[in-house]
Amino acid sequence: MMRETVRFDEQDMGRERLVAELFYEQEHPLISGAYKHGFMRTVYSLARALLPRIGRASPALPAFRPGETVAIAFFENEYQAVLRNQQAAGIDRVIRLDLQNLPIIRQTLGWRGTVRELAHFVRASIRRRGPGALRTLAMPALGWLLYKALCQHWSGVQQLRVATMNMQHPVSVGVVHAALDCGHRTLYVEHASTTLAVFKDRGYELLVVELPHTRALLEKAGVARSRILLLREGPDLVATPIQRPVRTVGLCVNDLDSMDAVHGMIQTLCELGIRVTLRVHDSDRRIEAFRSLARKFDLLFSSARASRIEAFLGTVDLLIAGNSNVLADALRAGKPAIHYWDGAEDAFDYYGLVAHYHLPFARNAARLAELVAPSVASSVSTA
Repeated sequence: MMRETVRFDEQDMGRERLVAELFYEQEHPLISGAYKHGFMRTVYSLARALLPRIGRASPALPAFRPGETVAIAFFENEYQAVLRNQQAAGIDRVIRLDLQNLPIIRQTLGWRGTVRELAHFVRASIRRRGPGALRTLAMPALGWLLYKALCQHWSGVQQLRVATMNMQHPVSVGVVHAALDCGHRTLYVEHASTTLAVFKDRGYELLVVELPHTRALLEKAGVARSRILLLREGPDLVATPIQRPVRTVGLCVNDLDSMDAVHGMIQTLCELGIRVTLRVHDSDRRIEAFRSLARKFDLLFSSARASRIEAFLGTVDLLIAGNSNVLADALRAGKPAIHYWDGAEDAFDYYGLVAHYHLPFARNAARLAELVAPSVASSVSTA
């Protein structure tokens, strides 16, 4: 009887730890910006992910083969990053799961099991965060349901290696914990430059990174170099200076950027006579508001879901971004870039790229104009 009680307590504590992990991103002061919505958004997101689509066949359950290394991606930038590095990271196959349509949950757990696990997670979330947890429950709940579904799905598969591309998002956290609980090995393949501000080692066998800067950060965090695979050994990247003429600017935004900051940057660039393309991260729920803003200022509009960042960078003379990995993409592509951040001081240079690569930066619209105007003026005088 005592052994059964101890086993139950351990399982219960393990569940509580996982619930805490699934709320890690939402509770972190620097990366919680995507979770400012209400209860109806939670209901909508869960219904969209779990309910079958009328007139649309559900995709078949992915099959997993013993001994293979499989990557599971959710967002477009994750998917493109792992495709770019698939061979170098030793990944056999990449599976793309759509957060707006996750039949793997209901097909594996069944409707009864899905409802039961969702109810369990709701209770656990309220215990942790109070009734207010219901307002922002969707992504942590999907992480929990994916965890339960994959634990069941992987129970009979031997020696998998499972790669995820995100350390913080609840669905990737759920995938990692499912793999570990099933005795599988796990990889972290970075899709964005990793930052110590939110770094958390969840038991990855190997952490696959692209930049020497990232490897140095992980070693500083206590990760042994033997657990870090640097994909491209050799000289570090060098920032490209702002070149003349600057006629087109790509303004890349995500849910960390405030609408006021984006509005101010657009006004500044338009007053300089620059053609601006507004590019929005595919996870940003304000996309329609940004479309309206682009129409108001007669900007070009680009969605990260619709095109690859490498192709986008080829259409602009200069990139401007806040706390975004596109700064690293610009470094790799040899494209001049400016970091713009007018928010909290402790979130400035979130990825550490500005300090490491000496990227130009602006903390307000006036400084942004000072950085860009000389190159614009030269383009006008030579036109």
